[in-house]
Amino acid sequence: MTILLYGLFTPDALEHAYTRAFRALGHRVVPFDVASEGRMPLLRNRLLHRLTRNHFMPRRWLSRGFNAHLLATIQREKPDLLLAFRGDFLMPNTARRVRKTGCRFIVFTPDNPFPPAPSARPEHLRTAPEADAYLIWSAVLAERLREGGVNARFFPFGWDPDFHPHHPPGGPKIHEVVFIGNWDLRREGFLEKIAGRFDLKIWGNNAWKTRTKRNSHLKSCWQGGPAVGAAFSDVVARSAVVLNLFRDQHAPGGVVMRTFEVPGAGGFLLSEANDGVRRLFPDGETGAYFTGTADCIEQIRYWLAHPTEREALARRAHMRVTTDFTYRRLASALLAQVF
Repeated sequence: MTILLYGLFTPDALEHAYTRAFRALGHRVVPFDVASEGRMPLLRNRLLHRLTRNHFMPRRWLSRGFNAHLLATIQREKPDLLLAFRGDFLMPNTARRVRKTGCRFIVFTPDNPFPPAPSARPEHLRTAPEADAYLIWSAVLAERLREGGVNARFFPFGWDPDFHPHHPPGGPKIHEVVFIGNWDLRREGFLEKIAGRFDLKIWGNNAWKTRTKRNSHLKSCWQGGPAVGAAFSDVVARSAVVLNLFRDQHAPGGVVMRTFEVPGAGGFLLSEANDGVRRLFPDGETGAYFTGTADCIEQIRYWLAHPTEREALARRAHMRVTTDFTYRRLASALLAQVF
């Protein structure tokens, strides 16, 4: 089978995980990188991007050549499946023309497509009804999409052992509590209270330095940059507790990448609770959760004081991920949605 993958192929992108998974399954993969394929003035002019990011008609007009290039690629490569991640700049009429060629069309969105989520773009919801399957990480959002006529289904993220290698639990822990993720105001307020009680370390973007309050504890917690790939695995393996805090856009039943990547790499994840994550990783069996700051503090104290129990849960969570949530398994399940 030939699969055309449409997305942004940054070094840590989900697109690469699926490229590796599909190729391991014996399929031919054709990458279509939104950042480099065709002529895309919206990506090369920051002011133009800001002015048009919430307006459908200008985005459709400015991406005409880009969509024509995608259709020409479809005609040349003759893929059996177009798998679009998010679907930035992919217009409804283009999707209809793709399906007329006999090519199946699936969207997997790692973000929230509904405004006012910061990643939402006007073409997302307009193109969604054209998909043979629209896959999303939240059962709540899938239901909302179905109410709008979209063939939407819950579909989780996973773990890529090639990108986040596994370290067996039980090694020396040089970090007490860590958070790996980018800054936002809610996370700052939450972690400020954690930093006052524990030796907290943060890996993430430069905003932890530039956006936090002048006298914040978090400036000294920030480790100078993100932890990606093997560096991510090394951090979580050497940490007693890894925290998971959702962004507002992931609050509706959020099951985010960190949910799978931390136990996949061998770490112990203490996550903000919601029904979505608890269904996949039951509390006390393969998952550990908190609700609110005070509960988080108590949970951290408990798990720091019970290393044997903590490492046993981490092993069970790793087995759960290995059994059901590697990207190779997910790639097979994804193809079963339409073939």
